[in-house]
Amino acid sequence: MTFPVVVVFWGDAHEKHEDVDVADIEHEPKVQAIAGWLIKQDDVGVTIATEYGVEDGELRTVNFIPAGMIQSLELVRQGNK
Repeated sequence: MTFPVVVVFWGDAHEKHEDVDVADIEHEPKVQAIAGWLIKQDDVGVTIATEYGVEDGELRTVNFIPAGMIQSLELVRQGNK
């Protein structure tokens, strides 16, 4: 079994540690991207693994991104689940 390989773009939270002038405050999500094997996609969100054991099928470094944060998902390679 192989999983589709995708790139997911999402708007993520961010913070500033130093003193910030009110006029310079960024008030919008920062766009992030992650590439990996798509494990699950539904109305709740996507689960993606950035490491996949080809010989044993073991998934590592698994990330979940809520659907409301996702801006786009691009298919890189089709899987055969």
